[in-house]
Amino acid sequence: MVDVTHIYGPRGFVASDYSEEPEPVTDEHVIGCLFTKHTDTEAFSTLLWRDLVDMVRNPFRQAKNEAPCLAFHDVKKKTRSAVLAADSMMTCWVDLDTDDRTLEGIKHRLLSLGVTVYVVYSTASSKRVNPKTGEINGPRWRIIIPTSRIITVDLWGKLQNGLSRWFESDTSAERIQQIAYLPTIDESLPGEVHYEYAISEKGELLHPHFLPPAFSNVIDILYEERQQRAESIKDVITDARNELWGRGQKGGELINRINDALDLSVVLRQCGYAQRGNTWQSPNSESGSFGVMMFDGDKEQRWISFHESDRGIGMTTTSGQQVGDAFDLLSHHEFGGDHALALKTLSTRLIPTLKEEQREYMQAAEAEAKVDEAPTKPRSVPFSQLNREPPEWVIKNILPTNSLCVLFGPPGGGKSFLALDMAFHIALGEPWNGNKINRPGGVYYICGEGDNGIGRRADAWEHEHRRQLPGEELHKTTSAVPLTEAPELQRVIDDINSKVGLRCVIIDTLNRNFGPGDENSTEDMTAFVQACDRIKDECGVLVLVVHHTGLVDSKRPRGSSALIGAADVNLMLAPNDNDLPGFKMIGLKMKDAEKPAPIEFELKTIALGVDEDGDDYTSCVVRRVTNDSNLTGMGSVQKRLLAAAKALSQRIKTNLGDDDAVAIFTADHLFETLEGDDKMKRKNFNRDLVGLYQRGCLRFDAPHYEVV
Repeated sequence: MVDVTHIYGPRGFVASDYSEEPEPVTDEHVIGCLFTKHTDTEAFSTLLWRDLVDMVRNPFRQAKNEAPCLAFHDVKKKTRSAVLAADSMMTCWVDLDTDDRTLEGIKHRLLSLGVTVYVVYSTASSKRVNPKTGEINGPRWRIIIPTSRIITVDLWGKLQNGLSRWFESDTSAERIQQIAYLPTIDESLPGEVHYEYAISEKGELLHPHFLPPAFSNVIDILYEERQQRAESIKDVITDARNELWGRGQKGGELINRINDALDLSVVLRQCGYAQRGNTWQSPNSESGSFGVMMFDGDKEQRWISFHESDRGIGMTTTSGQQVGDAFDLLSHHEFGGDHALALKTLSTRLIPTLKEEQREYMQAAEAEAKVDEAPTKPRSVPFSQLNREPPEWVIKNILPTNSLCVLFGPPGGGKSFLALDMAFHIALGEPWNGNKINRPGGVYYICGEGDNGIGRRADAWEHEHRRQLPGEELHKTTSAVPLTEAPELQRVIDDINSKVGLRCVIIDTLNRNFGPGDENSTEDMTAFVQACDRIKDECGVLVLVVHHTGLVDSKRPRGSSALIGAADVNLMLAPNDNDLPGFKMIGLKMKDAEKPAPIEFELKTIALGVDEDGDDYTSCVVRRVTNDSNLTGMGSVQKRLLAAAKALSQRIKTNLGDDDAVAIFTADHLFETLEGDDKMKRKNFNRDLVGLYQRGCLRFDAPHYEVV
């Protein structure tokens, strides 16, 4: 490599006019991870350059939403957290879905940038009818540019930012977890098929640290723009320093003293902001971008947000951004925007402390207040006063009231989908897989994983069950909660107690809501169990903890055995038998009652609609599986009733003229069809109908049944 002509410091880039030892692309060069379809949670394999070239020359011919996808890293999972943890990106790309770009024009623009190894291909929706507008799309393209080596997430983001600017393309390609459909021709889409491609292999791979001069210049321009923007933002913050929310002289001084006692980065994390390098992501961000930055003011740290979801926090600049300090964040997220209450509470709590003593002071103050408020309990009671009534249930035979339950399984094994399915049935008060919900009640969901997908999962459940969820009965935290930290635990207990009619609190997952400490430590796990007990006892609810299996032993939860020892119920998810798809729930422990029988499930993909690019987006629901094991021990009368239900279902589909139609019927309708040997007393009919439902042969959405 020639001597470096220019160094750009923190950006990690250098520019060179040429390379004496070019690195050509080889057939074995790894491009990324291959997912067989976009709904897969685990990669099928790595994708090599020769495989990509072959796919470009011979595109898949199938429905777009069933086509294979490429992730631009070497992580088997495509979640943001997994990609951030691995910190190893390996390929750049561009998504062009606007304007009338031509293949020759794209090739010329790549050459102008100094990129010589790439593939370009038109996408499945190129020149096809847009389902949203009914108009024909312009040409749409995907560009894939392999790099000579693995690079960090931060460096990859800067390269992607440069490519987006150069091509004026969709910035979604800057998201580290974004995947791209591989070359596909979907003949089912309306409009004429358009497929073109270009492959360039004669040149050298893009070296992320030694960029072609033109590419380096783009990065340089972007860096200078960010610097100028930072300076202008700094000026705005300085000018607005004592004007935020119209504070008076006395109030402004108190707020300055509060900010002096706070570490802004700690407050950002406390309010649910996720950090990546020097940027942060708002807990309510829908774009997934990291649009919050910290700046030093005259005396205290300030922040600026480019997230629309942060509107209303701090003050709005003339250019439309939000700026503020630690006080603004706490005032909004902890005190619901009540600035007077925030000022009164925080000045009392924090001004006596130094910044480095912040955490210790808050924990001690909360613990002391809790001791003062805690009611005294008797040390013992006589046996004559013990509860001798039958057990009470939230979900009969599955989840007892006021208990600690653990649902554990492998990553991507359906735990969260199953927990949400339970929550939705509890909120509606409808039986869960044949198990009675004694009375409907609210559910409080402490969400640490899959946060952005919860709404889509609810949509998918409503679509599958043809039911509308009672939104006022379901509550979700805006971020994970470190439950082993006393102040955070007290905050969530107070929030739970502010809701009316809650019956269940779901913690998903233990790891994301554990807080500081080691889940393998008996001492730390005991502290977590004690936090769960406080929620259970002080809020009068069932606590369901969603957890991962052990790394070595897949038949027990990960970490210290203090958890399973303390739990009233342990439910394990394991793969279905005989290599059947899906999973089964197995009851390993049920204190004071009989363990539930295993129930088999599958994850069903539900199409929800199309995004702004015309691409399908989906989610999943759990469905009980019917197989031979469900029929074991079934009596002849019940088998005839099942046959009658299937016959009725088929007649309904025939009458509708659609074998794929949803055939639903009432119990009365089915009973009226029974003739001859199938005729039975209504009491026996009701019993056997419920038996078929409990076996998973029928689905029930009151008052209708459906054959599974």
